[in-house]
Amino acid sequence: MRKPRILIVEDETDVLKANRLFLEAEGYEVTCAINLKEARNVLWERPPDLILLDVLLPDGSGYDFCGEVRGRTSASIIFLTCMNSNEQIVDGFTRGADDYITKPYSMLVNLVSNAAQHTQNGAITIRVSADRDFAAVVVADTGEGMGEEQLARLFGRYSTGAEVEKAGGGRNTGTGLGLYICRHILEEHGGEITVRSEMGKGTSVRFTLPRA
Repeated sequence: MRKPRILIVEDETDVLKANRLFLEAEGYEVTCAINLKEARNVLWERPPDLILLDVLLPDGSGYDFCGEVRGRTSASIIFLTCMNSNEQIVDGFTRGADDYITKPYSMLVNLVSNAAQHTQNGAITIRVSADRDFAAVVVADTGEGMGEEQLARLFGRYSTGAEVEKAGGGRNTGTGLGLYICRHILEEHGGEITVRSEMGKGTSVRFTLPRA
């Protein structure tokens, strides 16, 4: 079985190198592009299973690139970018992104955007608490929720052909890699993330970090 293939499109060499080393150490085959011209060549010559895409690139916009290739590739697309306003995040999903993570990979923005995707006619709440040692954030929604099978593989590594089923059908709109990266970063800083969910009733995600 071949390794899952990831294309990283990023012009900041330090960020590119760090992400490549992390993903290769986790067993992925990684190809890098520092601009959209290189990304287009890689996309057709060596089609990836997943694209990690920046927005601000030397020869164009990642948003435009996402819209351009969305209908021509089955690869999942995750934005990794410093563009973090609500309008920019919505724009990314509108262009066809499967996930949107802001640099320096904001946990809260990622979790709220995920909750918004799966809560059409419900509510999203955010609770913050702290004790002497840890700060905790809970993002809860009353959306579609997840079944036991989907919940069990929520933080799993990306696998070629794996599907994360959404309630009500529709194409695969998540790979799990966004939360996989978030969990890795949290654990590297002494924190943790846990998820509770029930189909038709919603999802609650809690993450903690040590207090400074």
